[in-house]
Amino acid sequence: MAVKLNSKGKAHAGSLVDAGKVDKTSSWSFSADDGNKILGDPPDWSEYSKWHLGIDPDANQETKAAYHYPFGKNGKVYRSALIAIRQRAAQQSATDIYDAAGVLIDKIDGNKAMSWYEIKNQADSSEIWIYDEIGYWGIGAKDFIQELNAVKNKKIDMHINSPGGEVFDGNAIYNAIKNHPAKVTTYIDGIAASIASVIALAGDKVVMAENAIYMMHNPFGLVIGNADDMRKMADILDKICNSMMGAYVSKSGKTSDEIKSLLDAETWMSADEAKQAGFVDEISGKMDMAACAKYSPIMMKLGFRKIPESILGKRQMPTARETERILRDGGFSAKAAKTILAEGYTDNLRDEDESVAEPAARQRDVDLGSAGTKDAVSELLELGDKLTGTN
Repeated sequence: MAVKLNSKGKAHAGSLVDAGKVDKTSSWSFSADDGNKILGDPPDWSEYSKWHLGIDPDANQETKAAYHYPFGKNGKVYRSALIAIRQRAAQQSATDIYDAAGVLIDKIDGNKAMSWYEIKNQADSSEIWIYDEIGYWGIGAKDFIQELNAVKNKKIDMHINSPGGEVFDGNAIYNAIKNHPAKVTTYIDGIAASIASVIALAGDKVVMAENAIYMMHNPFGLVIGNADDMRKMADILDKICNSMMGAYVSKSGKTSDEIKSLLDAETWMSADEAKQAGFVDEISGKMDMAACAKYSPIMMKLGFRKIPESILGKRQMPTARETERILRDGGFSAKAAKTILAEGYTDNLRDEDESVAEPAARQRDVDLGSAGTKDAVSELLELGDKLTGTN
């Protein structure tokens, strides 16, 4: 059984919350009678599906066994149900469901949902801010593209400070921006790495801060299975690489072989180098690079070996929520990440984000070879390896 996020249930829960159909105070229970009431007689399995955040695509869709994580009843979303869902999802490493429930709780509580992007519409122009890891917090390309398509202004300024993220989402976002009728100017404010380096090229003009970083590399993925599964993944990665290469070739005018050499080498470029290579049109003034530092631990965990000292040398304290995500990106389940946080976060400092209970980490100086120093998140990643028995 592989339970996945039920997009129909997520959409239905969101619409109920938007309509104010929420029970914020009652305790949660979901009995067989509650399920039967939703199902109706004769059974309406489409309606039953809408009240669950989880679905098993391999199960018979006309049985209750196919649906998991119910979030409401009697026409309302229950806040207590969403809390219970997050607890179960964390235990079962159902990351997408865990994040989706969190977004719904934030909406119910009137908090701004965690997101990796923001679109701001003004009188005669719009701004896109991609300032985190693409495709996270239960928010994917579909959400971004729906909001982008609603933009009617003829001018868009897109600001990027991102280490990359979900490559399929990134490719879809690149195409959506490229096909938008507005004139788009990309501003690389800090780092445009991995799939973010592709999205940056969707702009009609690309402007890069003098001290910003541009990075491109071959896509990689994780698969657990037999030799055939491994070969299928290799084929998929080749197709992704070819798709990415099209964007790089189109912007720079380089040949496919030249681009492939840059990808193979995991190429990090300064603004001058990116402009000389044809990926950037203009260079602007300097920006504060401290905001890029929080991405360095996960980049090191994922195997990047050429991270510039301009990023590694900056020290910025991540929040507990950011650290939990970094640990999960590093290959740990949600449950393991919380265990690691509990082991590693021993200070009396508190995270400013009240929705996360873990205290914040203490800065530590530890030998890291050529990098010089190692921050608290890097140490937690190593602690996670020890606790989970991985390397």
